Amino acid sequence: MIGFEFKAHPLMFFKIIKPYIFVLFLPFLRAIVQYLTIGKTSGTMFLEFVAIFVISVIAFFGYKSIKISVKGNRVTIKRGFLIKDEVSIDISRISSISTKQNLLDLLFGSVSCFINTEAGRPKKDDFNLKLYKKDAKILCILVNGSEKVKKISFSTFRIALLAAGTSSVLTGMIIAVPVVKKTGDIINVALTDLLLEQMSDISLKIDNYLPSFVNYVTVFFVFAYMASFVITFFKRVKFRLIVGKKTIEIESGLITRKNIIFKKSKINNICFEQTFLMRILKKHSMSVSIAGYGNKKGERATVVPIGNKNSIKNQAKAIYGAFDYYANKIVPKQNLASLKNFLFVPMLIFLALITTVTALLLVFPRVRRFILLFAFITLCFNLYSVSICYYDYKHSFVCFSDVILASASKKLSVQELCCSKNKVGVIKITQTPADKRRKTCKTKITVCSESADSARVKHIDLKSVIEGINRTYDVKINV
Repeated sequence: MIGFEFKAHPLMFFKIIKPYIFVLFLPFLRAIVQYLTIGKTSGTMFLEFVAIFVISVIAFFGYKSIKISVKGNRVTIKRGFLIKDEVSIDISRISSISTKQNLLDLLFGSVSCFINTEAGRPKKDDFNLKLYKKDAKILCILVNGSEKVKKISFSTFRIALLAAGTSSVLTGMIIAVPVVKKTGDIINVALTDLLLEQMSDISLKIDNYLPSFVNYVTVFFVFAYMASFVITFFKRVKFRLIVGKKTIEIESGLITRKNIIFKKSKINNICFEQTFLMRILKKHSMSVSIAGYGNKKGERATVVPIGNKNSIKNQAKAIYGAFDYYANKIVPKQNLASLKNFLFVPMLIFLALITTVTALLLVFPRVRRFILLFAFITLCFNLYSVSICYYDYKHSFVCFSDVILASASKKLSVQELCCSKNKVGVIKITQTPADKRRKTCKTKITVCSESADSARVKHIDLKSVIEGINRTYDVKINV
């Protein structure tokens, strides 16, 4: 039986010592520069040198010890210098293989290769190795096979729409602020202070009715959103979907090129999603949750970045197989009483807002502009909440059959969840006292996966839900 063996790329050495760069290597380099410029150094320089030498030796032999072999239907990974580790995996148990190539990898012909199984550790890749690009490509073919595929590309404009629709101020702050701070520390320049000064200057130039600090916060939010947009755009640009009979491959990214290939049989669920901007543009995106994929909770692979609902659902049928979206559909009652139930919380918030703002204006008349601004922002969020609740009233549903479907809002977006009935981990039915009077319930479908995707449909008929569960899973639950 012919076997294949692959060795780690030399850049694996730097991948191993990466956690120690900021702790040992940079302080040691600073000490050397200090010694060469002023002739003085710290007393710990020798100890730092010894630590760096020991870590480098361990990292070198650790990199040399890594071997991946494929023989028959098993993949064997050997690694470790002082403590040897050998793992043998059946190819059928590998859920996905993904690669990532940055500019340094492009220069040296390497990729970061991530191998994942269903039995991996939560929030972490099972194996994260640096391989030669040609070896990683051969490994993917050996694991997933070779077949006739269909390639689908997406335009830059559609990717820009996706980036605009999925970017957020919070994401920009979480990603950009640490990067700016760390870059400033490395080059010994207060980049954070410089950016804050620039934003302050811009906010002062904006002469309007709002207080100056509000202008400052607005400019800060705009900068954060722009940072999130740029990061998302460069991660998704040049997006290409490659669909085979048994596998799906996704390529994306400009500066860092990412590739993931997985088997259709490893898909836990499909999710159609609309963010705020996508709802305005009447566009959807489609992602899938794959067993063992990703290095953080809730990570999913985007299959179709953005498109019309019908075209995306046709793609879903091609991937997941034909199924009826409207079989045994359970929806909320379409009457005034049901609509009041959906809009109860937003209306309560609206009344509380009117009362609070009126009281604040009477007590603090000097900050009237700030109070009105606060009221306006809160009102906008509440109006959007009304639109979300109205969507649930008109379009939410749950279907029980061989394929479970559930459509409902989730936070500030709306989504439709689709999965096999065997992939459902929990079906949770809850009733408030009001639900008991109306004989309705809230039904939450949770997928049995690491990401634990879920959809919660409110104010639907309890009897219909119980009948659907009994019919689908061949059980007998009494109402």
